[in-house]
Parts: sequence; structure tokens; C-alpha cells
Amino acid sequence: MKNFLEEGKYFPTLVKDEQEDGFLKIKKLHTLPQKTQDLLLSDKIAEFIFGVEQRYHLQDAQTEEFSRTVRKYFFREITKDDFAQKISALCRISQDQALKLLQAISAINPINNDKKSVNYVKLSFNDAIKKYPEILKQIITEKSIVTKPFLKPLKPTVKNWIMVYEKILDVSKHNTIERGEFVFRSQATQGLNEDERKKLLTLFKSRDEDSKLTIDIDGGKIVFDTGENIQKQTTKSIPSKNIKKQVVSEQNTQIQSTKKQNNINLRKNNNLSDLSTQQINTATTANSMDMSMNSQSQKSQDVNNQIVDEISDTQQVDKQLPIDVQKEILKNKKEMNKGFN
Repeated sequence: MKNFLEEGKYFPTLVKDEQEDGFLKIKKLHTLPQKTQDLLLSDKIAEFIFGVEQRYHLQDAQTEEFSRTVRKYFFREITKDDFAQKISALCRISQDQALKLLQAISAINPINNDKKSVNYVKLSFNDAIKKYPEILKQIITEKSIVTKPFLKPLKPTVKNWIMVYEKILDVSKHNTIERGEFVFRSQATQGLNEDERKKLLTLFKSRDEDSKLTIDIDGGKIVFDTGENIQKQTTKSIPSKNIKKQVVSEQNTQIQSTKKQNNINLRKNNNLSDLSTQQINTATTANSMDMSMNSQSQKSQDVNNQIVDEISDTQQVDKQLPIDVQKEILKNKKEMNKGFN
């Protein structure tokens, strides 16, 4: 059997195309998500196309056209329906069968399963880029970043997403609410899918809170915990359909906590504003007293009630003051009376 790995017709990125410049082809390749790049450059897709050639008895020109059609689909130059029509005619199969071929191609694992080990480490974003600066060049979303104040679309790399994040929100550290607002409502993130939003939330959280990212040492890239992952990760996954719900829930929790604290502070301020200057001083002194008097017996409570009545008769103490404060004032009054007598 011939060595198909030595022939360019089995590789979508190598097959000849007179209508497209080779440099532009490579440039376009590098704008694709890393998984798609790995797929189109892998030996496994060449092996798959070789199998298609054998199964459907394709000639060299037909095999080249098959590879070229695969590349055009993943380069987003043709639609899924276009792919089905072309492959159906090329291989003399139904369009449904052609779509099954496309599904099989998309499901190819470009990672070499014969590799004995994959080296992963857990690092915060800042530590990761210091140790593995190539991470900054990693593409993490499909579409270019288009947002003000940048005049031109930006390549969707880790570096550029962080730059846009800091330009719009500033370079300080941000909380869950601020990250959620950026990821779900900013101009820059319009059109992103759920997995891409999840990647950004993970990246920004590590940037803000130093949470750990999974780093592929050999690949020099962040391994995000999404449906794109090939290797099983130890990090806890979040279903992508629930990601926005989770962020909104965290936002509501923080908002409710803030409202509760504001209400407490407001009540405190209102209570203090209702007191006169003399009452505030008396209340401040009373706060330093032993508050164990609240646990006295019913007999002590009766005595307190009697004291309150006496104070009420003299109309010299505000009955709205705590019992302990009123008692202290009465005690001071009696001591003063003894001195005069």
C-alpha cells in the first residue's frame, strides 16, 4: 500500500488550488480555532480522506476536489448544504450520506492517542503568561473582535481579549457582576456562542482573582473546560446552557447582599438621627455596660417597670431609651438627690 502521508492530495491545507494563493491560505488557517487547525493539519484527516478514496474509487483529481471541499467548508467559504451537494455528486452518494461523512470528519480527534502522557499544570493567568508567554497568541474565539475604540478588527487571541477587557472596564480587578456585564452585554462579545463566553469568563476570572487555569505545557496553551476538550479534565465542568443562568444568579446574590447591607446601614443612620445629642452620649455610654441585665428574672423586670414609671412621672427621661439607659439615669439622679440632702 502506498504511503498516503507523503501525498498532498490527502491534506486539505496542502491540496493545490490555482485560484487561491498559498500564503493567503496559511494566513486564513491561523484565524481558525485551534481545534480546527489541528484537525486540518493532522495525519488522521489524511487517513480518513485516503479511506474515502478507496471506498468510493476516486481518481486523483476527485480526491483533490474532496480535500479542497473539506478545506472550503472549515474555512467557512461554503455552507453545509454546499458541502453535501458537492460531495454527493463527487462520490455518487446521497446528500444525507455526504453529511454523515462531514460529521465523521468533524468528530476526528486530531490528538495523537499514541502519546504516552500529556503534561498539564495548574497556574493563574498571570503566572501562566510569565512562564509560557506563547499562551498570549492562543486564539480562543472564532470571530474577530470588533468594538470601540479600536478602529480595526482584532485577532481573537488571549492577549487581545485581555486588552479589550481592560480597555473597556479599566485595568483594575473586577467582580462577577462586572465580568458578566462585559461577557453578555458588551459590543465586543456580540455573536459569541456559549462555549466562547464560558472561555472568556474563565480567563477573566483567573486574571481578576488568580483562580487556576489548566495549562498544556507541550502545546503552550490554556485548556478550557468546554465541549472542545479532547482530554478529560479534573476541573469541575459547568453545562454551557446553564452558564448565563449561573452568572445571573451570582449577580443577584451580590445585589441582594448589597441591598441588605444598605438597609441595615440606613436603619442605623435613622435611629441615630432620631436621638438628641444628650441621648446619643447616654446611649454610647450604655453600650459599654454589661448587657447581661437582659437575662434577669421576672422580679428584676418588675423593678425595671417600676423605675420606668417613676421616670415617666418626673418626665425627665425619654421613655424611648433602652431600659438599661433609663435605669442608669435614675441611679445618677438618686445619687445627686442624696448629695443635696
